[in-house]
Amino acid sequence: MRTISSLLTGVMFAFLSLCVVPAQAGDPAAMQAFNQAITDFQNKDFEQAISGFRQAESMGLEVPALHQNLGASYYNLGQYGQAATEFSKLTEYPAMAALGYYNLGLVSKAQHHTREAEKWFRKVLETTQSDKLRRLAERQLGQKSSRHRPLSTGSNKWFSMVFASVGYDDNLTLENDTLINKTAKSGMVSKLFAYTRGPLMGTTSDGLLFKGSAFSKLNSGQSQINIGDYRVGLFYDTPLAGWDNEFGVALNHTTLGGNSFQDKVGVSWQGDHRFSRQFKLDLRAQYRNVNAASKYRQLNGSEEKFRIGGKWNGQANQFKLYYELTLNSRDDKRGTDVTTGLPFFFSASPTRHRIKGLYEIDVTERTSLEASAEYRLSSYNDDNIEILNTTPATNQTIGREDTRWIATLGLNYDYSRSTKLSLEYEYGNNDSNIDRFTYNHNVLMGRVRYIF
Repeated sequence: MRTISSLLTGVMFAFLSLCVVPAQAGDPAAMQAFNQAITDFQNKDFEQAISGFRQAESMGLEVPALHQNLGASYYNLGQYGQAATEFSKLTEYPAMAALGYYNLGLVSKAQHHTREAEKWFRKVLETTQSDKLRRLAERQLGQKSSRHRPLSTGSNKWFSMVFASVGYDDNLTLENDTLINKTAKSGMVSKLFAYTRGPLMGTTSDGLLFKGSAFSKLNSGQSQINIGDYRVGLFYDTPLAGWDNEFGVALNHTTLGGNSFQDKVGVSWQGDHRFSRQFKLDLRAQYRNVNAASKYRQLNGSEEKFRIGGKWNGQANQFKLYYELTLNSRDDKRGTDVTTGLPFFFSASPTRHRIKGLYEIDVTERTSLEASAEYRLSSYNDDNIEILNTTPATNQTIGREDTRWIATLGLNYDYSRSTKLSLEYEYGNNDSNIDRFTYNHNVLMGRVRYIF
């Protein structure tokens, strides 16, 4: 998407000749203030640029380029109300009206006023004589994909993508290989993920949507831990008070080793609010009821998740950071050990705190580097009763607590508009006060993503 700042240089100098004649003829000082403001804008000192443009205006300069440049300066500062005021003045000039409408569309889109933005972009098509401006407006209304957001808001089109990955994991079973008779099992791993979404009524930003996904993970020589996960759901998306809201209900079915593992039924809410062109706040809440297969009945119960995060976009980079709280209320596992006759208890109800950050920077037009770091603390709600391997056998009460670190480093290559190739290395470490849950692993994966 072309932003106002990227359009400005061409527009500003295209209209510079319109400004020079009246400024020089009327007041050379006004022209000097205007030119200095242009320099300040190019140096990204937008507040100083506004001061200079206002000074030129107070000296009697009244030309379309003045309102274009003032509006662009306010836009880059995230002051959308003032930007809209200046761009509205631009529409009063017949030759500049279409550009003003386009700029007003960008302002509305930045404020997540999707319908209003669409209105302005359509008005551009009705009035412009510029092929370049027409293409830009059509791109906004056509909802074509961008590098960091595959589908723009407000589309009535369906969106689908497929990820296929293959690689090597030096600890497929996540074993603590420092324990006696335990050896980390390494091997090849492959993953396949497919996702689709589309509007059943309305658009993707204001309507009823269907979403579905399927995930498969196959582990070489360890078929008992192969995973399958399938999800379908209905979601209602609607803008409200500057927030993009999504309310949903979804069903999940998971298999383990080819057998039924657990089913989840959940409701969720997600809200996004864009405070500026660079920053967006993301809030999420989810409740799911869990019904596990009889072999894993200790997992029956409920799960609640709450998340707050932010996304910062630069011209050639982006940064994401979020915190997530997970609360579990499961049935847990209790019984009597058949060998020793001693009671045992295993808690399956952790409270988890997770923090994750991700940074991506464009290296060239087609390649980018990506790095992430994640920390998770899991404190289990009830103490375990562990059977100790002693003579005679005894048991011990211990409250389980795990800390997990995951770090990744990846290289992405945009092979085409719809195809991305990636190579990623991951290191994971889980430290637990119960030895058998302590492990680390290294994973190297190659991935292909295709959007259609």
